[in-house]
Amino acid sequence: MPRAKKLIPVSEDIIDELMKIAKRSGLSVTELVDIILRNTVKVLHSRDDIDGFLIESLVRSDLARMGGVTIPLNVLSLGLSKLNDDERENALKTLESFASLVVRMAIARGINGLNLVKLLLRAWLSQFNIEVLDREDYYQILVSGFQLADDTTIQLVISIINGILKEVKAKDISFEHSPGLIITKFKL
Repeated sequence: MPRAKKLIPVSEDIIDELMKIAKRSGLSVTELVDIILRNTVKVLHSRDDIDGFLIESLVRSDLARMGGVTIPLNVLSLGLSKLNDDERENALKTLESFASLVVRMAIARGINGLNLVKLLLRAWLSQFNIEVLDREDYYQILVSGFQLADDTTIQLVISIINGILKEVKAKDISFEHSPGLIITKFKL
């Protein structure tokens, strides 16, 4: 494919970082920029919220950097269901603490408030339908999906939500759940 020659001003810091990444990956800077732009354009064609996508990318990167790995929720849930009550409770508390740490990383990047809650939930729980609603005197999070079929999976998701909300200083947090749905109410 012929290359269009356009000049786009880019800061020296970005160029330096791209040169390091290109060298590490064995690509030229031109090849690296082409790959980055080509893949980003594909994703952005399917998204309306460009800022959300970019922030989700940062959050996913932070999760991976802190030791978070992508494990299908049903596999994680199955592993937790094999633990005794004390071990399961300890694992869920650890998950909640990890969620709080992710929030602190996002806040350090300048993301905060309700937007932070939405972005983290959508990045971390991407396999679910997630809605964050403003109900005038409180907020409501609706998490739905067929994967929310057992108590262990529901408790996993609640631990993540609880860790996020506690770290953003949410108040009056309450949960209701049934198979396929978790409803969280809170105030900010």
